[in-house]
Amino acid sequence: MSRRRKKMPDFGENDINGGRNRKNMAVFLALVLVISGIGAASAYWLIEGGGGGSVESTESKETGWAVIDVPLTRKHNVIGELFVTTTCPYCVEAEEDLAAIESSRSDFYFVTFIADADQDAYIRYTEISKQQGTPDTEFDGGRAGELGAVDPSAYIDDIEYCRNLDVPEVIVGGNAYPTDSGISFSIRVSVGSGTFSGHIRAFVIEKTSRYLNVENEPIPNAFVGYALNDDFSVSASNDYVRSGTWNGDVVNPNNMAIVVAVYDENGYGVQAYRIDIL
Repeated sequence: MSRRRKKMPDFGENDINGGRNRKNMAVFLALVLVISGIGAASAYWLIEGGGGGSVESTESKETGWAVIDVPLTRKHNVIGELFVTTTCPYCVEAEEDLAAIESSRSDFYFVTFIADADQDAYIRYTEISKQQGTPDTEFDGGRAGELGAVDPSAYIDDIEYCRNLDVPEVIVGGNAYPTDSGISFSIRVSVGSGTFSGHIRAFVIEKTSRYLNVENEPIPNAFVGYALNDDFSVSASNDYVRSGTWNGDVVNPNNMAIVVAVYDENGYGVQAYRIDIL
């Protein structure tokens, strides 16, 4: 079941495909994006920089590893995935609105994917977005979504819609801390009963991004790489626990976090949790 609002994007081709500040970065890939609904194709540049990285020594641990905190609540937290570009004027409003909503709720986390600044962000955009432009906001893997700049009440309606759906009882916890080689993390997923199979994504974010939007402001909760991006299965008798070190570009560990999102086999979100870097 999904609820997606079909809206015409209130932006133009130049907003999504314009140039960007290339200071301290090199162009490494040019892709062509055909913009649905606009009927034009243009060069879509991806800019190197801002993290990426890889994970070293990721491994399983025994059930109930004591150093991993699990949230006391078993409520369904909603994951929002916002897709933007650095030259999109309408993206600024979406960034600000979602940041304000996140700060006012305890059941919602969001990640901003800057499609013209990070290759993995662009790949995620092609996986989940309708690819009609930016800003594009997807809630719980596309159960609900908003294309273009919309009234904040529309985001809240979508969050409430996802929040109130009957989803499997999945519990996520973890911790993370900086090391000389990057950010070390431990993540645990539990289920209340039975067996759950799906996909886990642990998005490494900068709370206040090194990337600037068209208003010359830092983009909030900007994705810089994956700590985990795996299919998995977990049963009530044996927790899923993973640990490793993400060795991407860490400018300021206090400005970073890992947002863990669990999706079912259809790609819909069932749980989300944010791990701040200690």
